This record gives sequence, structure tokens and C-alpha cells, in this order.
Amino acid sequence: MKVKFSFFVQAATVFTVALFLGCRVRPDAPTARISTKIAPEQAEQNLSHWFDRAEMIELKGIQLANVQQVIVQDTMLIVRAQAADGWIHVFGRSGQYLGSLLPKGKGPREAINVAQVSIVPDKSHTVAVLADFGRHIMLCSLDSMQVVRKITLPENVSGAVQMTAMEGDRYMLYKDYFFTDGPEFKLNLYDAATETVVGQYLPLDKDVARFLAFSQRNNLYQTEQGAVRFYETFGPGIFEYDPRRDSVSLYIRFDKGEYEFPQTLLEDGYADLDAFLDVCLDQQRYIWAHVNCYEIENLVLSLYTYKQANYLNIIDKRTGVSVSMPSVRDDLVTDASITPYRALPIGADDRHCILVAEPWELIQTMNDKQQAGALKAYKTRFPEFSRFIGGLNPDANPVLIILSEREPETSNGEQR
Repeated sequence: MKVKFSFFVQAATVFTVALFLGCRVRPDAPTARISTKIAPEQAEQNLSHWFDRAEMIELKGIQLANVQQVIVQDTMLIVRAQAADGWIHVFGRSGQYLGSLLPKGKGPREAINVAQVSIVPDKSHTVAVLADFGRHIMLCSLDSMQVVRKITLPENVSGAVQMTAMEGDRYMLYKDYFFTDGPEFKLNLYDAATETVVGQYLPLDKDVARFLAFSQRNNLYQTEQGAVRFYETFGPGIFEYDPRRDSVSLYIRFDKGEYEFPQTLLEDGYADLDAFLDVCLDQQRYIWAHVNCYEIENLVLSLYTYKQANYLNIIDKRTGVSVSMPSVRDDLVTDASITPYRALPIGADDRHCILVAEPWELIQTMNDKQQAGALKAYKTRFPEFSRFIGGLNPDANPVLIILSEREPETSNGEQR
């Protein structure tokens, strides 16, 4: 039986981590196109250093809970969240509810649970949903709001926890636990047209996975240019799958230097998951639980733990410079300090990051400003956002905040 463990990263906030041990790649071994040094001893910085515009969207028309993923597709917002009407919900760009996909249940067009949603690249109005604990891929039409196809995965890739759809009816699948007696791999390329696994990459270490299999959010994703990228915590960096060469190579190397979690600790062998987590919590020298990479045109955002505190890490791919923050100054929307977890996206496209905030948190921020005598100044500086937050119901759906990446400057210092 697969063991799962959750731990609090903020009050009432839980996230999970994924362990990268299967391919035994040491951090100093692979070469990469980009190498970046990651260090936790850095101070709070402003979001406006990387982003220059923000938009707030209230999702209306259906009650949602636990928003896990948002995809911007044309004029639609595709939201993976819990609701009575299904698992996947479609909204207009202004937040109006358009319908739900994939009802809960055990029927042929229903799902027990869902793990990830991906746009089918050569069918832009079709989404692929990894469902039923990684046993099925459900293809859903955004035009008819119906399930149009159900793909049953073979035994050697069943149990996948992440998926991204590729061209030609192919799907890259990530699994963190084994289900057969034979060799298994972390990354598996499945061709649904021929019903065969046509590629397997990064061997799965079954001895380790037996008691150290976690899951994380967005560790397998596809860029708008078609690159498929993959990362697991304790790994050397972000890997990229090249379909032309049918190979996996290191794209970004994370150089953690003195903060690198020692390989000897990872391979030490533990009685159970709790014993390993005790080591992570007790040690005070190393970065651990580096998870949830979100990549846009020039930036990569992720979250990690150091000395039991969370850090938001932002990498500028143009320069290889990495900045880590124990708190973040949101000088674009709330003009307040927010936690790294609040600043971590739940979705991204080529130019935007999508954050999520609970209405009661935003309202509390305004109340704090009022008590501090700073609300009038905030309303003067952010009139649109102050009106938006002032009209929120504390029990309403989570609010989406879309940040636009700052345009690079030209040689004369002006933005393009």
C-alpha cells in the first residue's frame, strides 16, 4: 500500500513533495544549458521586479473549493477544483461560469478523482484529464462540455500521478510508485493510437519508492513552444524531453552548494516515511522539499524548505541568477507582504503567472491597513483593487490573480 504524508507549510495550508532518487543522478554530474546557484539567505523583494501588471478575477456561478490548477485557453479559464458538479470547470475570461466537465462517480464518463489537466496541443478545444488514480485519461471537449473519449492505461504505466498531452495522440506520464514485478520508469511516453508505451526514461528505484513516494504539483509540464519538462525534489534540476531525439537531458541545473541535501542521507535507508521526514526536519543546513516548478518565458518559480521555513525561488533564465525569499512584497495588488506559498503560481503560460488568494485573506489585509491608518493611501494608489476587494464576500470562491511578466528593457533603458 502506498504511504502518503502531509505537513503544514503555513497555517491551514498543506503541500506535498516528490522524491527524485530513481535515476541516481548526482547534482555535479550532468551538464545543462542553464546553471543557477540557489541560496536561502536573501531578503524580501518586490513582485514588481519581475512582473509589471496584475489582474484580479472573481470566479462566479458555482461554489468551488481547493483550486489546484488553472489554464488560460483562448478566452476561457479552465479550473481544476472540487465542486458538486464535477472536477473541471470552465469560466469566461471575466470569471463568469460556463460549465463543468467530468462528473464525479464510477460511470464510463465520470471520474473518481483527477490529478492533472492538459490542453491537447493539436486539438486546442480538447483537454486531457488524468483520472481515477492514474488509470485513465479522459478527453473532454470544451465545445460540447462532454467526455469524448476514455483511454485506459496499460499496467506498466498505470498509477501515473502527472501527465502532459503531446501531439499525435501521445502522452507523457510521470509515476512515483511501482505496480508490477518488472522494471518501471518515472517517465513513460504512451501512444494512445497504437496503445503502446513507446518510450521510458529515468528508472524507478523500487527499494526507495516503497517507503518514499510522494507527489507534487506541476512537476511535469509542457511549454508553449512544445518542450516537455520535468522536475522532482532532491533532483539536480529541471529535465527536458526532446521528441526529435527521443531523449531526456538536463535543462536547468540547480547548484545548491553548501545547501545541497547530501546523497548519503537520501540513500541511507529508513524504516518508514516518518523517519526520513524527521531527518529533514531536524537538519538545519540543507535545502529540502524543493517543489512545484512553474515556468514562463524568462522565469522559473518554485518553492523549497530551509530550516523549516518556506522560500520562494525565482530564476531568471536569461542571466542564470536565482533569488530566494522567505517573504514576498506584493506591491502590485495588496501592497503587503505575503508568504512564499501565496506567491507560488497554480498556473502559468508563456507570459503570465496565476496566483490564488482566499477572499477572507484579502479582506483581512484591508482591515490590517485600516487599523494601521494606511487604507486611504492604499485606495489612492490602487483604486481598482481596493474596490474589488471591498466588494468581496469572505465566503466566496478563491480569487485568481494574473501577473504579467515584466517586459525586458532595451539598450536605452526603455521597455519594449
